[in-house]
Amino acid sequence: MWTIEASMGVKSLQGMYSDILYLFSNVLLLTRVLFDFQRYLRIIQELHRVELEDVQREEKLAFFINLYNMMAIHSILVWGHPAGTFDRTKMFMDFKYVIGGYTYSLSAIQNGILRGNQRPMFNPMKPFGVKDKRSKVKKLLSVSLLSQVS
Repeated sequence: MWTIEASMGVKSLQGMYSDILYLFSNVLLLTRVLFDFQRYLRIIQELHRVELEDVQREEKLAFFINLYNMMAIHSILVWGHPAGTFDRTKMFMDFKYVIGGYTYSLSAIQNGILRGNQRPMFNPMKPFGVKDKRSKVKKLLSVSLLSQVS
């Protein structure tokens, strides 16, 4: 708390003024960030309507890379930075978005989509089973990848 005394000089008042401006600008920035984050939460709720079947391979790949990064940031904002291996594994397996009617975790995107359904380290199972409908997205990406290599 500041108190204004007669002995305070102009320099001290300027310091107070700049402190107040700094705090006010930070409050405005925080308000803007909270507003943007609430808007982001409303947008991700609409991801369940996204249809990926007719999307080009490059767009789909960009979509999942960006989505993975956004989910990682979102999970850290909500749950905090993982403290150890158990917390990190929990975050990668349990933090999920619904995209096109299917549920995707960070691990499902990383290992199932971006790595072509490779099993995660220290896990005996692949993210997508044989009958898993999410594997259609993975197949579309990997078939396009193989055709580009040939």
